[in-house]
Amino acid sequence: MKKVSTASSDKLMLRFVMKTVITTILSILLFSFIFSEITYKLDLNTDINNIFSILIAFLCAVTTSFFSVKGLKNNGAVMGIISEIPLLFYSLLNLVFYDTSIVFYLIKLVIIVLCGALFGILAVKKSKTFKVK
Repeated sequence: MKKVSTASSDKLMLRFVMKTVITTILSILLFSFIFSEITYKLDLNTDINNIFSILIAFLCAVTTSFFSVKGLKNNGAVMGIISEIPLLFYSLLNLVFYDTSIVFYLIKLVIIVLCGALFGILAVKKSKTFKVK
C-alpha cells in the first residue's frame, strides 16, 4: 500500500491560513482608513458609521475570500466561508466590546458568509486554467 504524504497539504493549509489572516488584517485596516477619511473630510454625521461598517464588512469579505481562495482548485464555497472566520471573530469582538447593535452584527454575518461563499466559488473558477495545444 502506498504511503500518503501530508507535507504538501500541510504547506497548502498553512499558506491558506497565512493568506487569510494577512488579507483580513490588511483589508480591515485599509477600508476602515478609507471610510474614516471620507467621514472626516466630508464632516459626516457619526450615525452613518453603521452603514459604513456594513459596507466595510462587505468589502473585506470580498477581498479576503477572493485572495485567500485564489489558487485552490476545488471547494471554493467552503474555503471561502472558512476564510471569513477571522473577519467574523473581529465583528464579534466589536459587538461584545463596543456599542453596536446585534441587528447590525447579524446583517454583517449574513453578508460576510454569503460573500465568502460566492467569491470563493469565483476565485476557484478563475484559478482553473485551460491549456491550448
